Amino acid sequence: MLQENPKNYFTTGEFAKICKVNKRTLFHYHDIGLFFPAFTDENGYRYYSYQQFDVFAIIATLKKLNVPLRDIKTYLDMRTPEVMLELSRQKISEVEKEIEKLNQIRHILNETIDYTNRGLAADYDHISVKEQEEEYIILSNQLSEENNKDYISWMLEY
Repeated sequence: MLQENPKNYFTTGEFAKICKVNKRTLFHYHDIGLFFPAFTDENGYRYYSYQQFDVFAIIATLKKLNVPLRDIKTYLDMRTPEVMLELSRQKISEVEKEIEKLNQIRHILNETIDYTNRGLAADYDHISVKEQEEEYIILSNQLSEENNKDYISWMLEY
């Protein structure tokens, strides 16, 4: 095997610092087969080359997009435009679902604010009677308030 000169490479600490990650991240990526050092010397020290910054930048970018490490590994193993397109489409779908979920949360919060403000602005000194549409109600058996589990079961029943 050709002996590499460590002076021409970055140590794990140097590479991690430049990439703004913890050294343990590089060790973990090595352990799971995602990203390997350029070489390891006879003492077990790992060294990285400047050419590896591009690959690490891809990993870091995909991580920021919440792509699981196993999917990043799949992409790196089969790096083609088609695989990148599929990965991107999949992430867009996930993002759209998350946006819908967040929109629902925003709607609930806005309703909470609206109803709370109406309650705070209510004139409790003035009572009025308003005609409303007919509504159906559910009549249930009375529940003693001694047991929370019974109460939850009772609520789920209706």
